[in-house]
Amino acid sequence: DLGVMALKGTYTGSLTDFTADLLLQSELGQLRTNTTFNFTSDYANAAYKGKIALQQFDMGKVIGDSLLSTVTLSAEIEGEGLQTNDWNTQLSAVISDLSYKGYTYDSLQLNGRLEASVFNGFAQLKDPNLAFTYEGLISLVDTMPAYQFTLQVDTVAFKALGLSEEPLGL
Repeated sequence: DLGVMALKGTYTGSLTDFTADLLLQSELGQLRTNTTFNFTSDYANAAYKGKIALQQFDMGKVIGDSLLSTVTLSAEIEGEGLQTNDWNTQLSAVISDLSYKGYTYDSLQLNGRLEASVFNGFAQLKDPNLAFTYEGLISLVDTMPAYQFTLQVDTVAFKALGLSEEPLGL
């Protein structure tokens, strides 16, 4: 439930091939998109390219996770595929804040490719209480996930992150 919403913007094109430049404001936050879509005639698949931004958007309420709350991000996508096994998408995103378990993480960068349920790319977080660099792949399938990556953790303060009552850290 997004609550009371206001949507404004422009839509240019047909039902299967269009550009949408939209601003959605709701009780859960703000979503802005400027994206081009080209759907197949049966809507089973699509190619897309564009920018998406969330401003203090309560993603926890959207996905039903009480530990997650607001997210602010800016992302660019280009690719195709609507189902996870059809994905072939380049993704670049900066998450300027993400609130999880009462702590707001700062400055997460993602850059990579989603292909057939696999993310292959780079992630870096430079938060004062958690700093890491990740490079590699993660399978997003439920049955037998696969992982192959390099992770360098520079800082982790478990108590500050709300993950421990004891002052544990690196």
